[in-house]
Amino acid sequence: MATGTPKSQQDAEDTTPLQPPNDAYTVGWIYASSPECVSAQTFPGEQNDSSGYFAESYNRAEPFLCLPYGSGHVPQSFQMCSPLSESGNTPSPRNKFDIPEAQANHFENSLAEVSMLDSHQYDSNLDHFMFGRPGEAPAFATSIPTVPTLNPQHCKTNYESSSNQLLTRNQKEPDSGGDKRIGEQQLRKTCSAILWSPPVIILLFLVIGVGSALGHHLYYRSLDEREVSSEQEQQWAIRIGTGLAFSAKVALVASVVLAYTQRLWVTVRKRSLTLQNLDDAFSLPTSPLSFFSAPLLKKGKVLYLLAICIWTIPFVALITPATLSVRAGVLRTTEPASVPIPLWLNETTNDSSYWAHWGGVGYQTGPSVALSHLVLTAATSMSIIPFKAPLLNASFALEFPGPALRCTNLSTVVAANATMGRLWNRTMYEKTHHTIIYKANTTEKERLYNHIFISVGGFNSPSQYSCSLYNSTYKVQFTFRDGVQSTVFDRPTIPSSASPLNIKGLYWTDFAPSELAYMSIFEAISTRLLVAHLSIGSTGVLNGDDTSGILLTSVAACSEFPTISSDALLANQTEPWMCPSGSVARTVEELWHNVTISTLGSRVFGRKRSSVQADVERTRNFYSYNTVFLWQAYSVAIAAALVCVVVGMHSYVANGYSASNSFSTILLATRNPDLDCLLSSKDARRAKLRYGGVAKSADGEGLDHAAFGLVHAVEPFGKGDIKS
Repeated sequence: MATGTPKSQQDAEDTTPLQPPNDAYTVGWIYASSPECVSAQTFPGEQNDSSGYFAESYNRAEPFLCLPYGSGHVPQSFQMCSPLSESGNTPSPRNKFDIPEAQANHFENSLAEVSMLDSHQYDSNLDHFMFGRPGEAPAFATSIPTVPTLNPQHCKTNYESSSNQLLTRNQKEPDSGGDKRIGEQQLRKTCSAILWSPPVIILLFLVIGVGSALGHHLYYRSLDEREVSSEQEQQWAIRIGTGLAFSAKVALVASVVLAYTQRLWVTVRKRSLTLQNLDDAFSLPTSPLSFFSAPLLKKGKVLYLLAICIWTIPFVALITPATLSVRAGVLRTTEPASVPIPLWLNETTNDSSYWAHWGGVGYQTGPSVALSHLVLTAATSMSIIPFKAPLLNASFALEFPGPALRCTNLSTVVAANATMGRLWNRTMYEKTHHTIIYKANTTEKERLYNHIFISVGGFNSPSQYSCSLYNSTYKVQFTFRDGVQSTVFDRPTIPSSASPLNIKGLYWTDFAPSELAYMSIFEAISTRLLVAHLSIGSTGVLNGDDTSGILLTSVAACSEFPTISSDALLANQTEPWMCPSGSVARTVEELWHNVTISTLGSRVFGRKRSSVQADVERTRNFYSYNTVFLWQAYSVAIAAALVCVVVGMHSYVANGYSASNSFSTILLATRNPDLDCLLSSKDARRAKLRYGGVAKSADGEGLDHAAFGLVHAVEPFGKGDIKS
């Protein structure tokens, strides 16, 4: 290795030590013959002769090459040399390094931006010094071998690169008779074809988000109107719904974040931004304070829209789970119910005591106390006596045979049957004096239990009826709601050709079991309730049979039962609702129907049971799903994510590669010496940067690499312009 003419110590002292300026950076090392590796920034020992070379730049415009003098020691202090030149005391690179003539100028002009590089430890196998920009592939290499005594365990390069970076520009194959030369490095261009896996990932996240939303909808729809069986089931429904909403939110936001990243690098390539603006641009998806950047809003409107979507789409996870709620509803089922039936349906003669009192020889003396009480209760309440509900909130229909009373005009009955005229045993006086409603009995020992004669209205406008007892069929609909019974029944239909029941006799042995019940009901209603001889005196005092209960019934409220004057005893003591049928005849019929049906509510007369199918309504909790609200929220989120993905795809094509905001990407994007100088400046945050090509190769073809740099120092690049 050529060593050049050593300087004297005096020459070294005459040279004023140079201090590194603010933009200084190291581009080389000292290689000493001692088993130590000494960096250009540390020089232990004494200033003395050394077998090594040092290349360093304290200024981008003035490259230096210094040869320490002395022998046996590494210099303690470093005396800066003059700029490289072909003359003067400073050894020229051509003297010190065997560099071809064609590359000498390049060496002198570019040393400020080069350094000696290698990826291997320095050992006896390394035979070249290699020069290039810091952190990049070497631009060229010397043919001067290194000092073979360097210790490989202590000496490493400051920059490591892959083995392919040992290629040099204009590399030539060594010919058979010439020296080996390492030529120019061949740049490897990025493939212009786009790698489609990153956009597929963006679309995959979008599909996952849409699929989660659809799954959320289908799951909630499966629960809609379904009964909540338990508290635990309801909790799991909430968990699953929230999980699906969270999955949709995460997937949609992920697709937008990836799209934002692609758009971010398009923006920094096309717009010059200050460091503050760059900080805000990179932190928009994570920091809401970054939205308060007017310059970034002006230059990155699309970024703002994407960031707004990133911040607002997560609200879908708050809205959609609440579209499933629990409401109180009615569960309708059909269940068997045990209901009472009339006693006379399965009655025997042993049940006769329930209906009537009998004398010692079996002669009926009147209705039983239980029956009298039931008749009076039904008559005075003007309704059907309720019974205990077989099931809560149940409704059922019951059909059974029973006695029914039909009242017709007396004139019609007499014309059809002359015998009925002979039963008319007394003149009916005018209502002014009295009203008679009485039972028709024969003069024979037999009693008839099938007719009632009614006359009301007096002699001037009398209303006279004959009421006969028939066997009919009752169809009743019972409904229980919250323990309250309502009863609806069709008026028993009696064919016009039907004959009245022929119930007659004196002793209980004269009657069939069902006739005992019919006869007793007839006796209780007619004799104990309706039959009376009433009159109003001149002073308004009620005269007549005061033991009758007729005034306690709805019959007294009918218009055919008038008062004598406005100040009479009965004046203004009735209401229209008390006589809903409007006539005495219809009211008497309804009274009979009420009493007959009320026997079901008696503990005595309704003790026999039968099973029927009942419609049961129970209050239960049901899921309620609001489809409209769920899809309104998801539609907005999916539409926003779809627009963002389209923007991301366009940005991906515009970039020509898959951009990322990972640490490695940021690291590669900041490989620019300008940034080292910039950070030492007080106005660093106001400096405008742009992402682009920061340097060119020696022959001027293509961009060396892409990184952030000052606006005037970077160049736009497209697909295939950057080496890998």
